[in-house]
Amino acid sequence: MSDLKHSPGPWHWNGNSLISGKHGYYLMHTEECPGLGHSAEANKRLIAAAPDLLDALKTLWKATDAGPDTSTDLWTDAALKYRAAIAKVEGRS
Repeated sequence: MSDLKHSPGPWHWNGNSLISGKHGYYLMHTEECPGLGHSAEANKRLIAAAPDLLDALKTLWKATDAGPDTSTDLWTDAALKYRAAIAKVEGRS
C-alpha cells in the first residue's frame, strides 16, 4: 500500500469548512451552490467518511489476503469498519 498522499482523517464539517482531525493539516472551504439541496449534504457526508472508507477497505484487503474464513477477528473487524463507514456516508452515525 502506498504512502499517505492526502490529509488524514478523521475529518468533520464545520459549516462549509472541512477540517482534518490531525494537527498541521489544512482545511478545505466550500461555497454552497444554489440548487444543490440535499446532494450538497450527501457530498459532505461522503467526503468526511472517505478516511473511514479507506481504512475499512484496507482492513478488508488484509482479511481477504488472510484467507476465506470469515469467522476470524480480522473479518469481523473489517465488517464493523465498513458498516460504520457506510452508516456515516448515509447520515446514520
